[in-house]
Amino acid sequence: MKTDNELIAEFMGYDAPAEYPNGYYVWPDQGFCVVDDFQFHSSWDWLMPVVDKIETMGYQFKQCRKRVEIFEDFGTQLFVLRTKEDIKIKSACKAVVEFIKWYNQQKK
Repeated sequence: MKTDNELIAEFMGYDAPAEYPNGYYVWPDQGFCVVDDFQFHSSWDWLMPVVDKIETMGYQFKQCRKRVEIFEDFGTQLFVLRTKEDIKIKSACKAVVEFIKWYNQQKK
C-alpha cells in the first residue's frame, strides 16, 4: 500500500523507476528524491503546487480555518469531499490525498 506522500508524488507526475524500488522518485529536472524526504504533509511550499494542479483540473479547493472542501464547479457543484482535522495543513493534506484516491478511481 502506498503512503500518502507516494500517492501525491505520483499524482504530480514524479516517476518511480523500476530499477530503484526502495522509495526513490525522480523529480522533473531535479534528480532523485527519497519518499521519506517528501514534505507534502508538513510544508505549504510542497502542498500548494498540488492544490494548484487540482484547481487547474477544474475543481475548487476551499479552506476555511481547519475545514477543507474540494468540489467540481461546472454549474452543478457536485460535491467531492470535506475534511476537518486539528491542524490546517493536516486537513488540507488529507483532503488532497482523498481527492487523489477518488480521482484515481474515476480514471479506472
